[in-house]
Amino acid sequence: MSLKAFHVFFIILSTMMSAGCGLWAAREYATTKEAWLLGFAGVCTAATLACLGYGAWFIRSKKHLSYI
Repeated sequence: MSLKAFHVFFIILSTMMSAGCGLWAAREYATTKEAWLLGFAGVCTAATLACLGYGAWFIRSKKHLSYI
């Protein structure tokens, strides 16, 4: 497994984890109305968008490298 494939794997994993935490926090906020959960959902949403942007940039910038 190349360093590029390893990096892409962890970008995908980080994106999924931050999206999952954000969804969890938003659902908990809808139930409990605790303010920190709304803030946490916002932070997780920002992290998800940052991971998506970074992943797109990384794949575009390293397209000349092999995944093998």
